[in-house]
Amino acid sequence: MGQVLNAEAHRSTNKRNVFSNFEVRVDEILKGHLNIGNVINIQRVGGFVKYPGGRKVLFRLSGNGMPGVGSRYVLFLNVVDEDYTILTPYELAADGVIPLDNSSQFQVYKGVSELSFTATLREAIAQAVPQ
Repeated sequence: MGQVLNAEAHRSTNKRNVFSNFEVRVDEILKGHLNIGNVINIQRVGGFVKYPGGRKVLFRLSGNGMPGVGSRYVLFLNVVDEDYTILTPYELAADGVIPLDNSSQFQVYKGVSELSFTATLREAIAQAVPQ
């Protein structure tokens, strides 16, 4: 769980893809080996590209939302070496959880309170991971 501090989109060197890099402050760890308070860099396919004329265009995979700067999230991450990519994010908003990806499996948690959502996650992790 963490807060997005900064976001920046980049075009790939072959100019065929767009990737967004997010700086995220780690506020809580539900599973994994990060340190609370650290700032990590996370990547997701897609993002806004600003062209020389000032026009901004959003490139993204259909159904995948992008985290916003300043908001808090539960982020499910894929980790390869020291590189983190977002599998799926959930925004922790005042009026409940907001899944950023449109698949029906994620929408089950839409509007659920942060407390209930994180309790469900902790329980699922405890059952799945040997103590």
